[in-house]
Amino acid sequence: MYDPYKPPQIEPAEYDRHAALAPGFRPTPAGLVASLFIGGAVTVEAIVALLYFANIDPETIEALNSAAQTISGVCRLVGCVAFLMWTHRTVANARAFGTHLMRNTPGRAVGFWFVPFMNLVHGYQVVSETWQASDPDSVRADGASLGSSTTPAFVLHWWLAYLASRVAITACRISWSVPAYIAATFFELAAVALMALVIRRLDRRQHARARAAVPAL
Repeated sequence: MYDPYKPPQIEPAEYDRHAALAPGFRPTPAGLVASLFIGGAVTVEAIVALLYFANIDPETIEALNSAAQTISGVCRLVGCVAFLMWTHRTVANARAFGTHLMRNTPGRAVGFWFVPFMNLVHGYQVVSETWQASDPDSVRADGASLGSSTTPAFVLHWWLAYLASRVAITACRISWSVPAYIAATFFELAAVALMALVIRRLDRRQHARARAAVPAL
């Protein structure tokens, strides 16, 4: 029976849905946007690559390829901007956890993507240290993070697939051929699939870490 004089009670399920998070932590949908748009761009290119195996007039394929490149270019631009925004936010979150493991600032994490040669290892380094700093099982009593010393293998696999795709795309631009184009598309599909996995797993890990820093009521 409803009692108007009784203080309202918070159900456990309701509290779980609105659980408090660590100070400074902000979730972002940018990673999902990056996965969708970059994945869409590569999927369009993969469809065009498959058309080379079909019995279609070469001029028609070239026209479709031109249109696909325009669409994929726009999607890729949006996706890359979203990925950089996701990188900026996840690094800021990791630093807010109070760990000593973060060497990169959010600005450095984004800016070094544009530095030649440094960007051959920078992306992996940023994701690796962010992953380690976001360990939900290494929270001290004061809420700070001790971090972990390991990074899962799929992060390295993502980075190797990404580098392979860059090499294949560069080779395709130097000397274009159907096999080179198909190889470049294959490596990009693998890199994008692994990138989406990295984003999803790191986002979930940071959410768990943010909740672990809040004392239980």
